[in-house]
Amino acid sequence: MQPRRGGPIPLALRAPGNNTAAPDRAGEASSCEPQARPCHDDIRCLHRSTSGSSLTFDHENGNWPPLSALPTIGSGREVPCVEANLTQTIQNLETAYWTALIRKDGATTARLSGETTIVANENGVRSVSADQLVRRTRDSSWTLDSFSFSDIKVHAPTPDVAIIAYVARQQITRNGKPNAYSAAECSTWVRGQNGWLCHSHSAAALKQVT
Repeated sequence: MQPRRGGPIPLALRAPGNNTAAPDRAGEASSCEPQARPCHDDIRCLHRSTSGSSLTFDHENGNWPPLSALPTIGSGREVPCVEANLTQTIQNLETAYWTALIRKDGATTARLSGETTIVANENGVRSVSADQLVRRTRDSSWTLDSFSFSDIKVHAPTPDVAIIAYVARQQITRNGKPNAYSAAECSTWVRGQNGWLCHSHSAAALKQVT
């Protein structure tokens, strides 16, 4: 199945470390050949198992699937070919993580994280295991109601490490009381056998300007 030039193309399925497109259930090969904007060969797609349906990504216009359609590692759904713009890729991962916090979806925050995550904030520095992350997300005493990012910076010192920093405007509810504040946040994402995973996160509340 060849992608249509100049329009949405089927998302490629590749096994980690393998440049050969994996066949779909219909026996046809998916493709990640360059079109309007090529995918980088060194940014590989993950392949678990196909579900019989495919998502599409418009390389020309940069339209990503909605967050609700983004697959999670080990979900048995296709994982889309990573777009050539690494900055957008990391922003999407960070947004997916925060969306999981709103939903108190600990399974997703754990899947997007390494086995151990280093966390630094006003409460100190600690190592959080994947199991602890599930519980902390699900059972937190506060609720994240909404968020928005600004002043986003992404830096990739190596092809498999990306650091994202931004200001997060947050609306939360704690003990039944709503509150809003902004914090400078920073995450380190590392690409390994299971794709991009978050291995550290830090946050510092910003002083309110009066």
